[in-house]
Amino acid sequence: MNEKGTPICECNACFTGPDCSQMVADCVADVASGDPLFLEPFWIANSEAGATVVPAWYRMSYLMNDAGNSVVSPALEKQIRAIHALVGNAVTQGRYIVLGTGSTQLINAAINSRSPTHASNPALVVAVAPFYG
Repeated sequence: MNEKGTPICECNACFTGPDCSQMVADCVADVASGDPLFLEPFWIANSEAGATVVPAWYRMSYLMNDAGNSVVSPALEKQIRAIHALVGNAVTQGRYIVLGTGSTQLINAAINSRSPTHASNPALVVAVAPFYG
C-alpha cells in the first residue's frame, strides 16, 4: 500500500501499468520452474483459510482401493483427460495415463512398457538430444 492506503500492484514481468492490466509485447514467460514462496506472508496471515486436515487413516496404501487396486486415482485420471481435452494438446481417448515425477522417469516407463516381456535384447530407442536453454 502506498501512503494513501491504495494497494500497489507488483506486476508480473509480462504485464505493466497501474493495475497490471497492460501486456508487454513479445514478452516470454518462463514457466519452467517457480517458487510460490511469495505467497507465504498471505498464508501466514490467513492460515485458517487454508488449513487442511487429513485423517491418519486416509489413503494409507499406495494403491487406490476404489480403482481396482490402481496407483492412479480415477478422479485424477478423469481430470487429466479433461484438461487435455480442454487445451487440445494431447489425445487421451483409448490411451493410458502414465504418471511420473519427471521426464526421465516417464521416458523409462514408456520404453519399459514397449519392451517385449521376455526378450533377449532390450528395446531400441532413438531420440533427439534434449535442449536445456
